[in-house]
Amino acid sequence: MRCRGAQLPDDGLTAEHVLSARDRDLGVERQLLMDAWQAEVSRAAAALAGLSYSVLEQGRDLSRHAGAAHQKAFLASEIRATSRAVQRDLLNLVLDQNAESRLAMAENVDRRIMALQDLSSRFLPTLGDADRAILVNFDALGQQVIQAFGAVRQQAMAGQPDLAYQTFTRDVRVRERAMRAVIDPFLLEMERQSDSLTLAVQEQAVWAKRISIVFSFIGIITWLGLALAAIFLWAVRPLRAMTGAMTKLADRQWQTEVPGTARMDEIGDMAK
Repeated sequence: MRCRGAQLPDDGLTAEHVLSARDRDLGVERQLLMDAWQAEVSRAAAALAGLSYSVLEQGRDLSRHAGAAHQKAFLASEIRATSRAVQRDLLNLVLDQNAESRLAMAENVDRRIMALQDLSSRFLPTLGDADRAILVNFDALGQQVIQAFGAVRQQAMAGQPDLAYQTFTRDVRVRERAMRAVIDPFLLEMERQSDSLTLAVQEQAVWAKRISIVFSFIGIITWLGLALAAIFLWAVRPLRAMTGAMTKLADRQWQTEVPGTARMDEIGDMAK
């Protein structure tokens, strides 16, 4: 837009050229402001992403440890329960006088002893140094108990119930009590660790939920900030500048330059 009485600059450029240059400078300023805003948002998002990844990794580690504690506690409980079941079956085998029922009981004892050996073979590899510090001589005690079970079973089936009963009271019960004295504190420790780890996993889940909420909040704030910045830079400030220029023109300041004439939108149409 040319105004009456407008003076050309000394370098020969037209007013339109000068205004176009200023509009370009304004566009650069807008872009710089937007880039700075996006950079700050990116840094905040990167920091939160790192924190979120750390929380998730800690949660996975805690879940693995909790699962391992549950597994060890389960196997130890099964070993104890199976050992007691073998003792019950052995005692019935020693006291029963019926040959057919004794044969069935002996087969049941054999199955339980095999199950006990399988449980022990699965349990021992899961133990760490701290576990073995609690389960002192557990492996050796387990082997001794299984050997005592076999001796009682063999004596009972050989028609020696009195000797089998003596072996049961002398060896089986004594060795089984020794093994129970080792495994019961371990079970208590595994239950304590499992409860503690489960609580920690729950706390990590709460933190992860909070971080996701913060991420959502940052996303909303980011888009809101970008929208407000766009409104201010592309509409509000140019309109304010045009209002100031019109006020000066109304006061017959004909050399006033109207900004926005180089724009290709509605504001540019108003400026022209």
